[in-house]
Amino acid sequence: MSTITTAVILAAGRGTRIEPFSYTRPKALIPIANKPIIVHQLEALDAVGIKKVIIIAGWKNERMNHWLFRNRKYFEHMSIEIKIQPQPTGTAHALSLAESSVDTEFLVLYGDTIVSVEQLKFVMDQGAHAVAINTIETHNYSWQILIDDDEESETYGHIRQFTYNSREWATTVPAGIFALTKEVFKYLKVQPGFFIHTEVGISGPEEYDLFGALEDMRQEGKTIRPVMMKNNTHDIDYPWEIMTVSYHIAEAAGEILTESYIDATSKIDGYIEGEVIIGENVIIEEGVTIAHNVRIGANTIIRRGTSIKEDTIIGEHCEIGPYARIGGVFGNDVHIGFTAECDGVWFDKAWCMHHSEMYGVFGEGVNIGAATVCGTLRHDDKPIKVDVNGERIDTGLIAIGPLVGDYARTGVNAMPMPGRIIGAYALVGPGVIQMQNVPPRHIIIAKTENIIKPI
Repeated sequence: MSTITTAVILAAGRGTRIEPFSYTRPKALIPIANKPIIVHQLEALDAVGIKKVIIIAGWKNERMNHWLFRNRKYFEHMSIEIKIQPQPTGTAHALSLAESSVDTEFLVLYGDTIVSVEQLKFVMDQGAHAVAINTIETHNYSWQILIDDDEESETYGHIRQFTYNSREWATTVPAGIFALTKEVFKYLKVQPGFFIHTEVGISGPEEYDLFGALEDMRQEGKTIRPVMMKNNTHDIDYPWEIMTVSYHIAEAAGEILTESYIDATSKIDGYIEGEVIIGENVIIEEGVTIAHNVRIGANTIIRRGTSIKEDTIIGEHCEIGPYARIGGVFGNDVHIGFTAECDGVWFDKAWCMHHSEMYGVFGEGVNIGAATVCGTLRHDDKPIKVDVNGERIDTGLIAIGPLVGDYARTGVNAMPMPGRIIGAYALVGPGVIQMQNVPPRHIIIAKTENIIKPI
């Protein structure tokens, strides 16, 4: 049984690859299945007996402090300390800030990773030093852990190298969980400011990285055990993964939901087709159909004629419909208007007005104008690609609409194309066919010409 009771969450990074949703918040506060990533982590850490958590914050750290203050009652039985990394210089420097606060042995989590209780226990049971490892299908991950197999080893072989952009076909990558001892700090402090453990001709990132310290330790003969995850942890790197991982969590919850819970204060006049969970003071009007594994938060109203798909999560104080058709994950205070068809992930306070059809990821306070319709498919039926930091990334998804940052808006009859990003506080004007990304705090408008003449 593990004696580890302290954990460090590395949550200081800028998160540029997941914009537009990191523009207004630290990555660890991005909601997945209606809970911030860090809440998933804190709940799992609590369940395995962690008593003390050090959060290394950086980008938008004021919002992290505000969030922790507002939610302190939920974690008051845990000691949670925030330390600030002033500049995003890398994970080695970030972790070194926790040296005075950790015990001899401690866990480390990447701040953008969804982990389970079972995964944490599995790593903790190996003892320090141990590194959790995911297995991926394709050779497309920058950080890699090269492993030599050993069928007789309980830790699935031994680590041959911690590396970056190896030419070797490697599908073993970091899973975002580490069990370490304080011995690691002397290696963290002497990292050279760029990753040097690469192959000839491969340049590593210019940062102080934890991987560099671990490779130094390995080369000096320190034992670092690889712990292969039976099911991969969820690394939230790109904006569409907010949706895919939220869907996965919702579907997994449905597999174990065997009976309904409907609060006695709720009024149900619609038709329920399977097991559901409905909170207090919910109103379900006549003509509503609700499929299996739908979860509806307190004080929400589902207006007449609305259809709710299987594996849907709806938060508190929402208003849906009438005659809407929805599926996916909807935060608190979300409003979906008359005959709107909405799928995907909708953060708190998002609104979609009447007659719209939208599918994607929609940030906090987004306002989708009436009759906005998004494209979701390519004409050649190939996976949707998204422009991220100047690089065109294949999502692997056949269908997805826009990725809309916090407090962005669309005018009536706007039409975002598949996989287009609308930055935070941006505006897509009425009637615009949006073919390219819109940066934060920018407006895109259609150039039209009107002619008035006698008839």
